[in-house]
Amino acid sequence: MLLKAFFCFAVFCCGLYGQNQTSYVTLPLPEDSLPFRIKIEEAPFSLPTGLQAYVWGVLKNEYVLMAGRTSGLHGFMGDTFPTASQNTDVFVLNVATGQVFSRSLSDPSSGLTQEQIDHLSVTNAMFQQAEGSNTLYIIGGYGTNSSTGSKDTKSTLTAIDLPSLIRWVKGDPKIKSAAKSMRQISHPLLQVTGGVIWQIDPHQPVLIGFGQNFPGIYQNTQANGEYTFQIRPFQIIDTGKSLSVYPYSQPIPNPLHRRRDLNIAPAMRKVGNSLQQYLVAYGGVFTPGANFGAWTIPIEIEGDGSARSLDTSNPNQFAQGMNNYECPNQALYSEKTGDMYTLFFGGISFLYTINGGLYSSMGSTCEDGGLGFTNDVTAIRIDASRNYQQYLLSATYPSIPTTFGTCPAPVFPIDCTNVTTNASPILLFGASGLFLPSPNVPMYPNFVIALDRLSSPTILGYIVGGIESSAVETCSEIGNIDTHPSNRIFIVTLIPQS
Repeated sequence: MLLKAFFCFAVFCCGLYGQNQTSYVTLPLPEDSLPFRIKIEEAPFSLPTGLQAYVWGVLKNEYVLMAGRTSGLHGFMGDTFPTASQNTDVFVLNVATGQVFSRSLSDPSSGLTQEQIDHLSVTNAMFQQAEGSNTLYIIGGYGTNSSTGSKDTKSTLTAIDLPSLIRWVKGDPKIKSAAKSMRQISHPLLQVTGGVIWQIDPHQPVLIGFGQNFPGIYQNTQANGEYTFQIRPFQIIDTGKSLSVYPYSQPIPNPLHRRRDLNIAPAMRKVGNSLQQYLVAYGGVFTPGANFGAWTIPIEIEGDGSARSLDTSNPNQFAQGMNNYECPNQALYSEKTGDMYTLFFGGISFLYTINGGLYSSMGSTCEDGGLGFTNDVTAIRIDASRNYQQYLLSATYPSIPTTFGTCPAPVFPIDCTNVTTNASPILLFGASGLFLPSPNVPMYPNFVIALDRLSSPTILGYIVGGIESSAVETCSEIGNIDTHPSNRIFIVTLIPQS
């Protein structure tokens, strides 16, 4: 069923917000028909500090986390991305033992220049690690230029040898510097932040999906950089010693590709007797115009970078209403049924539930034209006929009481009447956090989990970091009051249903 008007929801006075791509969104369905349930538990270990909008790579049971920010949601006044909150630490997280090691890139032993440190401590960079590779590539991102004192979007490609960097972080005396683990080059094609990078297989180009080049300081709600309007194909040519970029012919800018801070997930489909890999771009911000909002119509992307949006002229077309902003996500595929699933964990959303949502007689679904924080967990299914539907899962983040914030105290039962000042009694997670898949879970080469091979409860992976908020809508223009960076780690388990 589609929501053609907002009859079932409270309508808020949202100022300049709320002009989504479509005038309706598709209502989520309950999870009853899904072949699995999800459980989320807080891990008994955590990061030593909060971290969001970072990058990660993995080597066996050890995840390397770097870049990103150690602050909450940015504000809109003054220096909104302060240099002091850029993360200059490298964390090595061992999920088997719960140990976390860290070391600062500013350590004199790193051997890095200040310019290199600037490029490695950006926010919202793109990153890629091919299957079976020990090299993590970091591209672009937004941050400080120490030589000028300004902010800019980087055009840097960094290749990192993970085994060597892990040994340096752990203090191996044989590894004299972090710089020996890294190689850097620059190319204008890579000057992007807020995009997503994927390569379907080594015979296809690397793709930078969407994003923008933002110059200077982000100071108001109308601030926008230069959107790419593109899915940019290129090749990384890496001999292990030399590093270069080979750009392909670039596509004509597409107005539907004016997106950033979104989820792009790998996908599988059956074509005859073979399986094909592709990508799906979900959600993202912001639509153009003064009343900017969320993108709602998915875009399917092929391995060569060619793309097609679902039919925007079809009034019955699926329009994504939940988890519109970048959040932890993970894809699963069933060869038996041909169903493709992508899980989305919290984050920032146009629709959000209160008091249990579909799973409580007191529950409701609310809309927030300003896009608010949520703990809602959903799955989008693409069936064998390529029909889309979003499902609200009964799973949610653990209820952790709010201990900070300046929003007015919540009134119980919580309702939808004043979302812009509606405090939350529990912390809301997921925005700018990442999902780290378990190294032991069965996967296809494109990191889609093989759902048919999960016959018993299985740890899919870990949600690490992100923003934790004490309000659906933050009450402070300067940020960092009712939102914090999260140092929490959550374990995600899939429970098959017969």
